[in-house]
Amino acid sequence: MSTLPVVAMIFTIVSKAILFVLCYRINNPTMRALTEDNRNDVASNTVALVCGIIGSNALHQKIRQEAIVVDPIGAIIISIYIIIVWIRHGKGQVRCLTGLTADPLFLQRITHVVYNFRPDLIAKIKNIRAVHHGTKFFVEVEIVVSGSMPLAIIHDVREELQNQLQKVPDIERASVHVDSEVTRALAYEDNVV
Repeated sequence: MSTLPVVAMIFTIVSKAILFVLCYRINNPTMRALTEDNRNDVASNTVALVCGIIGSNALHQKIRQEAIVVDPIGAIIISIYIIIVWIRHGKGQVRCLTGLTADPLFLQRITHVVYNFRPDLIAKIKNIRAVHHGTKFFVEVEIVVSGSMPLAIIHDVREELQNQLQKVPDIERASVHVDSEVTRALAYEDNVV
């Protein structure tokens, strides 16, 4: 390890650390992936630099020659670290791509939007579902309105609520279904909120 590779690695570590901080400040899926990638680069290059210097000094007998094993051990540690991080990241992405249900706090946020939308026209919130759709959510809402409400008003309420929901950050698409006032006994699948 001469001076030039050490300087190049230090420059790379500092550059990746700066990129990590800049990417961390922007909250979107692409920047989160770049943030993780830059963090991994800083960690792996730091370990490679330290282990490379130790191994090089051991090879040139500046320190105990047994320390030469530090370099390959460092490479193994870096590899295991990156494998673990990306397996964890991959598992999270697979869960999101396969329609994982949204967390309760997100569902509460949606419920709050629906509940406060038009309380004068919406009699009940029958059901709210939100599932991952890539990095965002697909939301389905079922509401109940008065059976005497004109169809044109029902249509406008449904469309306005759908547009309002689609303005919520992290919602890719929203779907609103409207039923008239429930006079029958609730079925198994009916969950009134």
